[in-house]
Amino acid sequence: MCPRLADPSRRARVADSSGRVPDRDAITNLAFLPFGAGVRQCIGFALAQMEMQRIISRLAQRLDLEPAFTQPPPPEGMVTSGPHGGVPAMPHPASRPAQP
Repeated sequence: MCPRLADPSRRARVADSSGRVPDRDAITNLAFLPFGAGVRQCIGFALAQMEMQRIISRLAQRLDLEPAFTQPPPPEGMVTSGPHGGVPAMPHPASRPAQP
């Protein structure tokens, strides 16, 4: 088959008699992870995580969050309780000066 030939049917995934979709079932849970996993994990993963924490902490210093709801969301009981669907919040510039 010519690689330049457009053939949309090759992307069609049809289930067989048992209900399995061959291509989809062959894909592992780790098929698309931006930094990979296991022994083939990206060498920059730790640096990227550290940078994300740094960026979030810098933003938290410069922003105040105000709840964006009129009534508190209903609680959702799990191992620890939390609001159902998260807490929507509106960011505003911090009223206090940011520390370096």
